[in-house]
Amino acid sequence: MDKKEIAYSALLVDDDAVILAVLQKALKRRGFMTFATQDPLASIEFVKSHRPSVACIDLDMPQMNGIEVIKKMREIMPDIRVVVVTGYLDTYHAEVDALKVRVVEKDSRGMHELDKVICAELELSREEFDALKTREKPDLKARILFVGEEDDICDFMQHIAEEEGFQAQVAYSPGEALIQISSFRPDIVCTDLTMSQMQGDELIKKIRLGSYPSIKIFVGMTGDPDAHHRFLSVGAHEVLSKPFDLTTIINSMRRWALLLKN
Repeated sequence: MDKKEIAYSALLVDDDAVILAVLQKALKRRGFMTFATQDPLASIEFVKSHRPSVACIDLDMPQMNGIEVIKKMREIMPDIRVVVVTGYLDTYHAEVDALKVRVVEKDSRGMHELDKVICAELELSREEFDALKTREKPDLKARILFVGEEDDICDFMQHIAEEEGFQAQVAYSPGEALIQISSFRPDIVCTDLTMSQMQGDELIKKIRLGSYPSIKIFVGMTGDPDAHHRFLSVGAHEVLSKPFDLTTIINSMRRWALLLKN
């Protein structure tokens, strides 16, 4: 991908469902793949698995305020790009200043400036920002099954794959994966390592011992660099290190599709 083809993801965190829907719709329309949640803890877990291009975070939330969310995200991803979207800037003014983040206020003028603020935060020219919505999305014509117990993360992976032209499904446990493989007949199985019912490397080993001729590629996902050998030892073709950014995972998916054609 050249610079104009790089894909961008937006993590949206707000306890107001209406605002969240508005932000998600606006950023999807501009070419972003979005993960939206009202749960601050879910947003922190997302950062552990993915490196969002930008996080748009509310401040005044009952479960955990946005200041704490940003601090915890920076512990995981120190260079995370953040835009605060708030109606409570006066209340949190000093803390926001200390965090050195860009701010959009929840009023008509502020929301109108959102594009400009995100564009500046991502260090994109207006032309590059506008090009996001016209990024080429090839029709990859392959089936991929994602396996993992983190529902939201797996759902986001499915969304990415479908945007790139795959047929994609999610299994939220190894047992569910074995059932879906028989009916869905995936070409690719991409599984997380840490699961309660069965570890991801054990799942791949079990699948290989069975009769599933449609599966040509196995991919592992883990946040533990020392665990890569566990996937490779059971025949995984690739191991994705969490957290991964959107461009990395899209490039990997395109590479898997090419392998299937060869």
